[in-house]
Amino acid sequence: MANRKGLKGEMKLEGFLCFALYSANNAMQRVTKAAYKNIGLTYSQYLVMAVLWEGGVQSVNDIGKKLFLESNTLTPLIKKLETLNLLERNRSSKDERKVMVSLTKEGKTLEKESRSHANSVVEKIGLSMKDFKELQSKIVRLREQLVKD
Repeated sequence: MANRKGLKGEMKLEGFLCFALYSANNAMQRVTKAAYKNIGLTYSQYLVMAVLWEGGVQSVNDIGKKLFLESNTLTPLIKKLETLNLLERNRSSKDERKVMVSLTKEGKTLEKESRSHANSVVEKIGLSMKDFKELQSKIVRLREQLVKD
């Protein structure tokens, strides 16, 4: 828990954690937009692909949970990736209510090409791998704390 003493007194923008995260996210979005544009994807589309590269065939609901996205945001991303012939959707044979998403041959091939672009984003951050992983871990802990019920 943060020391409440540190929060008293004059409130300056540079002291707002929410602004630090917001502005860092904006800067990160600019960097990732440029990197993933080269492979024809938006960052959001890239994240959907990354979930599939990591876990193979998955339901739309499972992808949404991993990306913290509602189906009304996720479905258009999946449909666009399907029109790009990177993935396909099919009803589950076990449960017709579930829509399963799988990679096409082109989607699998794109993974190799995307690695160099992902590495360029990491390089742009300019941290050692140890510091990078530590920062990422702290941000994940912050997110988990904020989404607790």
